[in-house]
Amino acid sequence: MARVTKSFSLDDKFDKDIIKKLDEVPNRSDYIKNLIAEDLKTKKDVFSTKEKNAIKKIVLGILENYDLQDKVTKEVIVDKDEKKKAMEDMGW
Repeated sequence: MARVTKSFSLDDKFDKDIIKKLDEVPNRSDYIKNLIAEDLKTKKDVFSTKEKNAIKKIVLGILENYDLQDKVTKEVIVDKDEKKKAMEDMGW
């Protein structure tokens, strides 16, 4: 099995926190590989759970401000199963 080397560069001003973290870990290569491997296992959605929750909060806030939440839910998604699936897909 051949070894493959990949490299990247960092900006000493803008990436100080990344440089500091890489200097703290005992094996940079393993650290980066493990982060990427974990990301590949868990990153199946376009948005992370944190991002989904932020989007949900914004959308619900807009709907509440304009008193549209019930109207939108009834007009856009009529089928209860479709509504349930849509809410599950959004992590609600």
